[in-house]
Amino acid sequence: MTHSFTKFFAQLIAVPMSLLLIAGPAGGATAAFTGKVTAVKKAETKQKDTLVHFTVEIDYFDYLSRGGGRHSKVGHTSDQRVLKLGSVCVINGRMVNAATFAKAIQPGLWGYFYETTWLDLQTTPNFQWGEVVAFGKDAFTLRIHRTHKDVHIETNPPVEVKVPYDANVSFRLEDKPTDATTALKPGNWVQIHEPRPQMIALWNADTTYDPAEQQPVEQGKRGLANDLTCRAVLGKVVTKTPDKVLDLSAQVTCDRWLKGKKENLTLNAKKTSFVLDGKLAPPKDRRRGGTRSRALPLPLGKSSPQNSGSLT
Repeated sequence: MTHSFTKFFAQLIAVPMSLLLIAGPAGGATAAFTGKVTAVKKAETKQKDTLVHFTVEIDYFDYLSRGGGRHSKVGHTSDQRVLKLGSVCVINGRMVNAATFAKAIQPGLWGYFYETTWLDLQTTPNFQWGEVVAFGKDAFTLRIHRTHKDVHIETNPPVEVKVPYDANVSFRLEDKPTDATTALKPGNWVQIHEPRPQMIALWNADTTYDPAEQQPVEQGKRGLANDLTCRAVLGKVVTKTPDKVLDLSAQVTCDRWLKGKKENLTLNAKKTSFVLDGKLAPPKDRRRGGTRSRALPLPLGKSSPQNSGSLT
């Protein structure tokens, strides 16, 4: 399969500026993926718990058991909701309240969506990214992964595309300029962005994340976030197989500020998903201590709300 880009610049992210680590229940979420929003519909008045319904065209599977389940393919769609209570909403890496998210979401935007629990929307233009597998003087081959879960890889195997480049292409390693040889070394993961205008985001008090939108952890139910959601700073991430893309266990340490009180937290997850800049990613992209994060405990039920968690 060959794909060409006319004008673009590539940016290699070796150390992520932001990271989302989600450790779900043993059975996994019933719907977790990245993709593009294709439709948005305001909830009917009788739906007291919902603000907005929206549909996503999937381009990467974390886990999907409803609809086509393991037979679902890239390009299939899934219907999602924004809840008044129980959804943690993020826009461009910033936690916001549900009403702000419901007003902002529109067709054409994209992001990562975990049921109604974690809704991570990006308003910047979409981009392509993947693993460099071959490098030449005027083109390189990119392996684009469609999932990191065994249950989805048979239906959605990786694809390889040939990407041209020339002297007009700009390469960056983290926030510093670099050359093509360094950026496109086989095994590296790169982001490919077409030229795009600068964007200025304006935030005010009306957009601020509201902890009152989350239920007390004691009342937590599957599929709803709880009031353990808070700001965190990433410390250390340990995986046994950091070079693998498929299902992984991980141990994460971080400092978090829960209700204004700082504490150190260690999370152990059997199955882990990493999200970088709104895209699911492998842990090979090294985590850097000190990354600002959001900690989101995802309840399994009233008896064990502490057994899973999330960092972004």
